[in-house]
Amino acid sequence: MLDGARVIRRVLRGDIEKLELRYGFRSRHPALQAVLGGAVSCLGIPAVKVLLDWFRFGGVMVDRIALLALLVPAGLWLVYDALQRGFVLVVQGNTSRLRIPLEGRPAGADVARVVEESRSKLGYEIVDVT
Repeated sequence: MLDGARVIRRVLRGDIEKLELRYGFRSRHPALQAVLGGAVSCLGIPAVKVLLDWFRFGGVMVDRIALLALLVPAGLWLVYDALQRGFVLVVQGNTSRLRIPLEGRPAGADVARVVEESRSKLGYEIVDVT
């Protein structure tokens, strides 16, 4: 599989049993990632409160508290990333199953070109494209 000129996954042709283009969550484990992101954000909330109190009232600030406050945006990013939806190419092989998230939305002409190339160059027959 290529991303521009960069190889992102290598799959032997003989090992491919089935290719599927699906629309769904781009993350492998979206529920687990969202829960983990929520937990990480919750760990940083007390540090944000301490940081805000320090801004308002002054005093001594421990740098570790400020670093703990960075858990909030990191956790929120994990939740955001877990909920992203898009096209995913699922490659079912003899021994493995790969999920490759695709960027953007493939145009109908691009899908038709890939189907034609897979038929003519690789010898794969694609019966139904929906």
